[in-house]
Amino acid sequence: MPPRVQTTPRKRAQQARSKAMVAAILKAAAKVLVSVGYDRASTKRIAREASISIGSLYQYFPGKEAVVAELMDRHIESVRGLLEKELLRLRGEDLQRTVRGVVAAFFRAQHVDPALRRVFIEQVPRIGKLNRLAEVESRVTDLARAYLQTRRHEIARTNLDLAAVVVVRTIAHLTYHALVDDAKSSETAWIEEITTLVCAYLGGGSSSTEE
Repeated sequence: MPPRVQTTPRKRAQQARSKAMVAAILKAAAKVLVSVGYDRASTKRIAREASISIGSLYQYFPGKEAVVAELMDRHIESVRGLLEKELLRLRGEDLQRTVRGVVAAFFRAQHVDPALRRVFIEQVPRIGKLNRLAEVESRVTDLARAYLQTRRHEIARTNLDLAAVVVVRTIAHLTYHALVDDAKSSETAWIEEITTLVCAYLGGGSSSTEE
């Protein structure tokens, strides 16, 4: 049986000096992950980038996975806060305006340290706390489900639980790949196309703003 991977810190920094040390470790880890990728990143590389001893790093983190998990936690909190705030702000709007706003919010979320986010999505294994990206999708899906219920009379889908999953995953997937793979189309164009797609799926009609 392979050894269990530890994805939690050894201890939490309490003093200003300790917090500065952890911040330096996380900043170095982000740089290493983006430059060499998850597989080639190591505690030795991270410590060297942070200009500290490997022993100092091990005071706070038992291994690379725990460093990455903490870095991911902080990234996720930024993204989740952005998405939740926008979803709550839009909950009183009509379907079309809400979908457009949510798509735009997902684009803003994709812009939160995009190079590091790409490493998290494409390279980091889904083990322990390293699987927290799924929590963001789950929380946003719950909020989407609650909103769809308030607009039940406008929606053609009968299974709102499934509809919420389809909508959130479609928006997340398309906004991510629009930024990663498509340099020709504008973000504005993508927002309108995705809004049209989602509104048509839900039964809300076209997203066109033209009269």
